[in-house]
Amino acid sequence: MPAFGVPAVATGAIHYRRPTGFSGRRLRKGVEVRGAPAEVWKAWTTKEGLRSFMAPDARVSLEIGGSFEPLFDLESPPGSQGGEGLQFLSYLPPEMLSFTWNAPPDHPTIRSQFHTWVVVRFLPEGADRTRVLLDHLGWGTGEKWDKVYAYFDRAWDLVLARLVPLRGRSDQLDRSVPTAEGLDGDPPPVGTGPGATGRGAGRTAAVRGECGALQRW
Repeated sequence: MPAFGVPAVATGAIHYRRPTGFSGRRLRKGVEVRGAPAEVWKAWTTKEGLRSFMAPDARVSLEIGGSFEPLFDLESPPGSQGGEGLQFLSYLPPEMLSFTWNAPPDHPTIRSQFHTWVVVRFLPEGADRTRVLLDHLGWGTGEKWDKVYAYFDRAWDLVLARLVPLRGRSDQLDRSVPTAEGLDGDPPPVGTGPGATGRGAGRTAAVRGECGALQRW
């Protein structure tokens, strides 16, 4: 099974649209979290897991061609809620998985025509710790693609900073995602949210994955 591509045999139809001006660029991120790889794996491969750090809701079906759809903005109309139509490409529990990804709605040309893809690996780091390595590939060329790449260069940092294993965690993502200011300007202050004061309080959040849907802070 290839680590960075689509498997030769799939149980579901995979809808992948590679950009014509493929650049070969790779966006790489990493974080070390507490928990064994099998625990961190669940955060990426279950509805409960994605809700714990990435989006307020999700559709997940762990199979080749199955749904990997984090939904970031439940108030938007279908098609603009986030990761609609994204799919698993490959997986090797609890070591790696890959899935298609799309651009934010504010980049409609790229979003409507092309997919990139993401590979996530889970490496044991001693007792009860895991290093998560994320590679985002499939980038096109040109100014529009450069803007999408720059956006995710920051967005994935914010997403990974929220990642924790599911063990002992009961909260779900509802208001503690970074604000749009955290993507477009300086990082927001810690502790902003409903009832908070100061810069960032009560603002619209923008951890959008590659889907760009807005989520309330």
